[in-house]
Order: sequence, then structure tokens, then C-alpha cells
Amino acid sequence: MGNASILKKTGDYLNSVKGREAGVSPVCARYAAASGSGQSPVCARDPSGSGQSPVCARYASASGSGQSPVCARDAAASGSGQSPVCARDAAASGSGQSPVCARDAAASGSGQSPVCARDAAASGSGQSPVCARDAAASGSGQSPVCARDAAASGSGQSPVCARDAAASGSGQSPVCARYAAASGSGQSPVCARYAAASGSGQSPVCARYASA
Repeated sequence: MGNASILKKTGDYLNSVKGREAGVSPVCARYAAASGSGQSPVCARDPSGSGQSPVCARYASASGSGQSPVCARDAAASGSGQSPVCARDAAASGSGQSPVCARDAAASGSGQSPVCARDAAASGSGQSPVCARDAAASGSGQSPVCARDAAASGSGQSPVCARDAAASGSGQSPVCARYAAASGSGQSPVCARYAAASGSGQSPVCARYASA
């Protein structure tokens, strides 16, 4: 057997071991590694409309985090809490969330997928690094997803922000407080906009805390 054949067989074996450790088949692992996106071409082509193939979805539900082990590993490596595949879906969706994340968020009742919630808790700011980046880019202190939740809640805060605010004892989540300090006015740009609209100088959320 030639050297090239031996090297190929060794590489195939190592790929199969790596694949088993990650929760994917050796074939998928090899395609995923080659694609540079954490997905095999077959998964990327998947017609389910969820951003996940049925196989990936099954691993995701089994992992308890809304992500397959392969996606979770990519997310950790990317430094943004999202795998390159998820980031691409998020950018395409116009909401800062991939369709899979949005479905997890809706199911969780908190406006965040379990993966995002874990990132947020770890960051110490109530936001995952991905959300923080969206918030900074939006100029409003909120990611597009948070802004949509806030508008729907009728309180100027997403359910996640409201929970952070209640926990902080100050009526502001740590993220809002940081924006408020930076603005020089004691209010984040989002709060200021709600305050101006309310005609009372306070956002509905602030007014509720003030009366309490």
C-alpha cells in the first residue's frame, strides 16, 4: 500500500473519531470541516426552512441548548456566541436572529434562546456578545430583536430586559445603565425616546418604578 493511501485512510479514521465526539456522522464531520461553515453541503441545502436539517435538529433538541454539538463548538470558536452558519442566517433574516434562534426564543417565553440566555449570563451584561454588537450598531441600545420585543410588550422593555431591571433594583438593566451613563443624561437613548413620546419626561417603565 502506498504512502498516499495510508495517509488518506489515517485521515479518514481521525475524521470519524472527531465526528463521533461531536455528535455527527463521520461523513457529515468530514463535509462540515471541508465547508468551513460547520455544515455539510447537504445540511446547508436542507429544505426544512428552519436553518437546520432534521438530523441537526434532533441533535439540537437532545443537547438541551438549541444547538447541535457541532454548532456549539463553532459558536465557541467564533467568539460571538454564533456559528458562522447562524450568523449568516441572522444577517439574512434582518432581525439579528436565525430562524432557529427565533423559534427557540419564542418557545422560551423570554425573548432569548437558551443559548443566548447562557451567553448573556456569562457576559455579565444581560446581553450575549451578538446582541451587544447589534445594539451598538443600531444606535439605540437595543438589538432589532429586543426592540421588537419591547414594542410588543407595551412597556418599552423586552421581557429579558424587564427581568434584568427588576433584578438590578434600579429599574434599569445593566446594559441600559451603561448606555445611560454614556449618554450623559441618565437615560439610555431608548428610554429618552419613550420619555419624549410619553409627554411626561419618563418612559412607561421608569414611571412605573418611580411610582413604586
